[in-house]
Amino acid sequence: SDTITVNASDSNGGHTGPSSIAVTGNGAPVLSAPGGGTVGVGQAGAVGPITLTESGNTSGEVFTVLLGDYGSGTLAMTAQGSATVTGSGSGPSALTLQGSRGDVNATLAQLTDTSPGGGSDPLTVQATDGLGNQTAQQVFDVTVNAPPAIAVPPSVTLTQGQAGSIADIRVSEAGTNTSEIFTVDIADTNGALSLGNAGGATVTNPGGANTLRIVGNLTQVGTALGTLTDTEPTATADTITVNAVDSFGNSAIQRAIAVAVTPAIT
Repeated sequence: SDTITVNASDSNGGHTGPSSIAVTGNGAPVLSAPGGGTVGVGQAGAVGPITLTESGNTSGEVFTVLLGDYGSGTLAMTAQGSATVTGSGSGPSALTLQGSRGDVNATLAQLTDTSPGGGSDPLTVQATDGLGNQTAQQVFDVTVNAPPAIAVPPSVTLTQGQAGSIADIRVSEAGTNTSEIFTVDIADTNGALSLGNAGGATVTNPGGANTLRIVGNLTQVGTALGTLTDTEPTATADTITVNAVDSFGNSAIQRAIAVAVTPAIT
């Protein structure tokens, strides 16, 4: 802040008393974009958080934020308060956001990215305040997780009436998935499915003994799948199907295991 003092006098010797003007000096705008976040392929996911600050008196100031997408993604956000959002959502000038600092931050909190391919989507953000001061352009990546993938053995052979291990079922997902929750559904036409250890996952039988639903992170799901058994009541060929959905709503390609059943010795 600063103070300007004004004095005036005329040629007859008259003069005014001093007048003071208080001047508030605003700092330059500052953008904080600590990380882009993680989204699923083809799914609109939250990006950020991105926040704009500026020291001083910002009342009445209009800020402009330019967002760019240098990958294949599409950005979107819903304007909050009196803010405005323009742009196609794609390319170096994907979106332009204008408004008060409060409305700009509220709108940035709505930012999403939808990317059709896995890997990363590089974004840029830059802000200008109402006084013409500009931030440096910040660059950050949004991680785009691929859909989950399932690997199974093509076939297993079990003995009628005995619980047999169904080993080597794996669920995986490329990207950052430590905080994701997966739902794995296993179904058997004839046999009764069971787990020896849930591994911390939530396990239910939504369709009776012939089905299992495992809900948990990849470590929990992997532990549970490693203890899967199937008990076939008859010496009839059977099929086990495995499906998986991640917390973004993306589904794996269904996999099937052919089950051959050896008759029980009587």
